[in-house]
Amino acid sequence: EFAREQYGRKALNVELEAQKDVPFRLRLRAREFGAVRVAIIQSTPYRVRRTRPLIVDGDDRIGLVFPLSGRFGGEQGKRDVTVGRGQATTMLGNRTGWFGSPTGGAFLTVRASPSLFENTAPDLTP
Repeated sequence: EFAREQYGRKALNVELEAQKDVPFRLRLRAREFGAVRVAIIQSTPYRVRRTRPLIVDGDDRIGLVFPLSGRFGGEQGKRDVTVGRGQATTMLGNRTGWFGSPTGGAFLTVRASPSLFENTAPDLTP
């Protein structure tokens, strides 16, 4: 419950679901560089959902996720994705969907304003 409230609701404004048969563990190290937040997340298996009531918060940041170990995947905008080490995917803060890791692992994440991507990746911006 603590992780769900502190990490899920307060830090990321998502619904956090941990696997029931595995104790949930999470280690997060983050730094901010202006409008960009870089973090290393180590966790047991989990899933997060961004629902309609949650996206009204106005957080439209784009998240880039690079698995360092384990697998990461999800569904957003009717697009399913699963990535592993050496690959990456995006999460869009202003769209509903779910993401997570069925295996747990370590993940490098970069969250930034869509304005930083407008010229290089216009399909990611609203």
